[in-house]
Amino acid sequence: MKRLEAGCRVSGSFGDYVPNPNPNINRRIRMKLYGTIVRAVDKKQYEVLWDNNNTSVVFANSLAKDFVCFSSSFFRSPSTAG
Repeated sequence: MKRLEAGCRVSGSFGDYVPNPNPNINRRIRMKLYGTIVRAVDKKQYEVLWDNNNTSVVFANSLAKDFVCFSSSFFRSPSTAG
């Protein structure tokens, strides 16, 4: 299970259509975009700010988590850590 939070780096195939690198397959493919989650919009839906400065609302199952995300609880001081 992937945990997505605001600030997480994600990627997905949401760009423009590009030629398929395999000439034997006629199916069109989209360019892979990278971005950052801005906020949760609804259950399993997130607003993403893509690196090309566009924003869109996408479902979590369309996103791949790219880098480690740190929640605010990660940055607790040592005196409050369990």
